[in-house]
Amino acid sequence: MPRESPVGLTLQPDGKIVMLVSTEDSRNGVYASVLLRLNPDGSLDTSFNGTGKVNIDLRLKGFSDALAVQPDGKLVVAGSKSGNFAVTRINTDGSFDATFGINGTVGSDFGAFDQASTVVIEPDGKILVAGGSNSNFALIRYNADGSVDGSFGVSARLEVGAGQSVLLDGKAVISDPELAMLGYGGTSLTMARQGGANVNDVFLSKIGGSLEPLTEGANPHRRFHGNRARLSPIMAARWPRSFSDGATEALVNSVARQIAYSNGVDAVGSFIQMDWTFKDGNTGAQGPGGTVTT
Repeated sequence: MPRESPVGLTLQPDGKIVMLVSTEDSRNGVYASVLLRLNPDGSLDTSFNGTGKVNIDLRLKGFSDALAVQPDGKLVVAGSKSGNFAVTRINTDGSFDATFGINGTVGSDFGAFDQASTVVIEPDGKILVAGGSNSNFALIRYNADGSVDGSFGVSARLEVGAGQSVLLDGKAVISDPELAMLGYGGTSLTMARQGGANVNDVFLSKIGGSLEPLTEGANPHRRFHGNRARLSPIMAARWPRSFSDGATEALVNSVARQIAYSNGVDAVGSFIQMDWTFKDGNTGAQGPGGTVTT
């Protein structure tokens, strides 16, 4: 028999009771989650999806562990899907909120087995989700539309002396709900010094990482986790990379987290700003509007 466990309980602003129930069937390894909404008297609220129940479809190996309610009564459920963070938002009538991510759900990959266990709605409507990634703590913040809040968790200023190297951002997060489903093939990532290049600027790969050493010169093909890409000359403070078919969100983030910077002299100025540019490579599969750059 499947094992059912209540994992979340909250009240909506109108006093109705919402409970999140997680179901595990150990015989086939399938996990599922169900939202139940009760009237204040304890009866099932049939105005919620017509039955008082909503199945949170997280497919195989998917389950939810956290529940929160927004001030407008919408429900936010967080858990795991295919080994990644998964967050779903439900309207007050029990339908999936189409304004949130793709069909009401967003996912984020931290590069390991990821499980969200806590969700909090901030006063400005942003959604804070915490959990684990293997044996590490993982924390991410989403905007109200389900996009990742790029202002959260970013180290904006680094100190580096002449001849030293520094990892630009070991926690960089690039996330696109559509690309998470379609794949990151055709996307590109570029890092460049704002205001123009300096001959003393050098980009390096993280020591001990999985990205091959970056070398100055022609455009050699490099291989990273089975995905091919062209690397342009590394000098002149510009590092571009295009990702081929089969690239995943975990791959793109892993590359971004392994780029270091060095400069051989102090005369380049006391402050250098690096711009990161990501292009989604849209050729129509993601909808109209052409390629989007951020």
